[in-house]
Amino acid sequence: MARARAAAGGGQPTNRPARPRPRLLKALVPRPVKRLPARGNSPIWQPGHHGLILIRVSHNFLCRRPSGESLMGDIVSLDPIVERDLPDLHSVMSDPSACGGGYPFERPHADLSETAAWINGRLARECAVYVIRLANPAFGRPGTVVGTTSLSEMDLVNEKLHLGGTFIGREFWGMGINVETKLLTLKHTFEDCGFGRVKIQADINNTRSRGAITRLGAQFEGIVRRDIRRLDGTWRDTVVYSILAQDWPGVKVGLQERVAIALKRVQTPSLAVELQSLAVPIT
Repeated sequence: MARARAAAGGGQPTNRPARPRPRLLKALVPRPVKRLPARGNSPIWQPGHHGLILIRVSHNFLCRRPSGESLMGDIVSLDPIVERDLPDLHSVMSDPSACGGGYPFERPHADLSETAAWINGRLARECAVYVIRLANPAFGRPGTVVGTTSLSEMDLVNEKLHLGGTFIGREFWGMGINVETKLLTLKHTFEDCGFGRVKIQADINNTRSRGAITRLGAQFEGIVRRDIRRLDGTWRDTVVYSILAQDWPGVKVGLQERVAIALKRVQTPSLAVELQSLAVPIT
């Protein structure tokens, strides 16, 4: 067929197959789970995304997976990722200035298929993957994709998960975007989903992210040695932090105050220096 078309048009024949477009897995969205009153610590059975799962009732709430809905803030919105987001997200994740040198990602994505493979890998592990968009015209064109973040390792029985996989484009640092991203995801995790513990971690060499995690109000827990093989073949030690449900009220106030500074900064350029520590990517 390709040769026939080439002959008709006077061009050279080609045997190269059409390059397939990267495709995302379908997002894993759970069915709503009805909240029930507490019954001590006795386990109950409730329908979940993969059939019946055992969930322990605590604090009068059922721990459940993220809703699959968008999370709206004053600076950004977090939307469950879909396939049409891939090109814009790749343009952010292919920026060399946001990779290496102790930053969360070791190297920029070389092409669109690499970004698709990274997102698909997270969806395959049943992560809730969000794309981060600007929502306030004072910070840029609303709808602009500036990065991604994920909720993963969800343990509904033990009420814990991992907040990570965060990447924010270098040109969007220092704007309060990372701070509000953490505010929105943590609020959804603790207040809507009923989790009791959120883990946040970073490469021991990533001093920028470690400092940002500490500024969130997360508590240092320890170091997992020889945890993950890096792309260069060396072994990463992972520094682990956590925020518990009882920590959340204080953490929330601190994040809200920092978002308020970011909002004020767009009218008061002299606050730029104060804001420099607000948007460091966290893995």
